[in-house]
Amino acid sequence: MERLTGFVGYARRDAQLAELSHLLKDLEKLDLNIRVDMKTPGGADWWTEILRDIRESDIFVAAVTADYLHSHPCQEELRWAVANQRTILPVMLQQVPTWKLREPLASAQVIDYTMRCGEGEAPVDCVLNLRAAIEHLASQPRAAAPDSMPPAPSTPFATAVVLQPYLDAKELSMGKQEEFVRQVKLHRDDVDSDLSALAGVLQDFMNRRDIAYSVRQDIEQLLGELRRKADVAQVDGPVGPPRAGGSPPKESPNLAFRKYAACGVRVDALADNLAKWYENQHFEAQVRHEQGRVIVQCRTNNWARYVGAGAALTVNFSTGPDELIVEVGGARWMDKAAAGAVAWFVAWPAAIPATVGGIRQGRLPKRTFEHIDEVLSAYCDAR
Repeated sequence: MERLTGFVGYARRDAQLAELSHLLKDLEKLDLNIRVDMKTPGGADWWTEILRDIRESDIFVAAVTADYLHSHPCQEELRWAVANQRTILPVMLQQVPTWKLREPLASAQVIDYTMRCGEGEAPVDCVLNLRAAIEHLASQPRAAAPDSMPPAPSTPFATAVVLQPYLDAKELSMGKQEEFVRQVKLHRDDVDSDLSALAGVLQDFMNRRDIAYSVRQDIEQLLGELRRKADVAQVDGPVGPPRAGGSPPKESPNLAFRKYAACGVRVDALADNLAKWYENQHFEAQVRHEQGRVIVQCRTNNWARYVGAGAALTVNFSTGPDELIVEVGGARWMDKAAAGAVAWFVAWPAAIPATVGGIRQGRLPKRTFEHIDEVLSAYCDAR
């Protein structure tokens, strides 16, 4: 029997995921001739090669994560696979709520690979389920790509390439200025975009003398959003201003913090939502109310050997004047019978090696902020 050919689509931010590495190796062991784009993205030739590989493949394997769902190039690849009648095989590398899956992923059989780096029988079950899916697809008649080539999606050029003409133009009409703002929003929502570079482009654009007042207001708002997303502070020594519940820890280079407009959000409800989100990803979680703060912690037994049996990712919510302050770092698991200040770790999660999911857990503080961003954005928009 002729080997199946599969194209693996994944988000650039997921390139170092241990689950993705396992998936690629497992597919090869299952005798699938895989094609995967490992080149630096950019340019028409790079994009043309990707589209050709997808069209010539039997299966399109979608490596599903939250970043995958928000990646513009990934969604263009998926649409191209559908247009060419390729079989779609979603493999979930990180837990994503099923309601976030859209067609064609929503109606396809999704292979759960979130526990591929887990313990016990879980990794074996992941591989067996993948093998069963591949064997089933191999037993089905192979659909040929349409004789008539579908319209190809446009090349997803880098931010600077798309926006530079607006910066160089001697004059910009109101329509062109509004078009620039729309392009910025597209790149803002794409997880593959360099947000710091995008903020720099906006700052340069603000120096133009022909910007309409309404456009300038839109850009100032966008700049604020970008800075909030991009500037997750990683600092030595004191972190942020004093806040209710005591001063920040004095020694915590792996502590990150963000400030948000409060929007009237209930901190206890936000904390409960975050704890539930951790539990859905197979973490143990707890919520504590301490000295005017709300603390959410999550942990897994895999961390115990490397950062201590009491290791926990810890999120500290506190409030200031019209603002919400969120701190994320590693700390001791707080005993329900004990009270007091958070005992922050100095070296976490760097101490967790990749063999026990260090790559994934090292991203957990960032993903925590992304989840909080999403919840607060939805809450503020609804008000």
